[in-house]
Amino acid sequence: MLYATCPLVRAAVVAGMMFTYMGQIEQGIDTHTWMVFPGEWTRHGDWPDLLAAGVPSPVLVMYNKADRLFPLPAMRAAHERLSFLYSAAGDLGAYRGEFYEGDHKFDREMQRSAFAWFDAKLKNAAPGEKE
Repeated sequence: MLYATCPLVRAAVVAGMMFTYMGQIEQGIDTHTWMVFPGEWTRHGDWPDLLAAGVPSPVLVMYNKADRLFPLPAMRAAHERLSFLYSAAGDLGAYRGEFYEGDHKFDREMQRSAFAWFDAKLKNAAPGEKE
C-alpha cells in the first residue's frame, strides 16, 4: 500500500503475496484472515489494481508456484492483470513477475533476484525522482 500511495517509494518488490480476490475466495480463503481482504476495497479494485496505482514506478512480484497460502490460479490471474495494467499505462517494462518452484517463501534465490532488480532499477534514478 505504501508503494501505491507514496511518491517517495521509487520501486518495490512483492514477495509471495499477490493474488486476486476471486481466486483466493474460490480456492483458498480458509488460509487467511480478514487482513488480506480489507473492508470495502473490492468496491474499488483488487490487489493487482492497488499495486498498479504505483505506475510508473517499477515493481517486481515474486510468486511461489506451490504456495499453500495463495492458489496458483489466483496468482496467475494477478500476474495477467498487472501485465495488462502496466501495458495500458504504457510501461509494461516497469512490471516484472517471476514464478518460483516451492511453497510460501522468500529464499536466497529470490533475495538475490530482488536485490539485483533493485540495483538495476534504482542505480540511475535520482533521489526523490520516480524512474
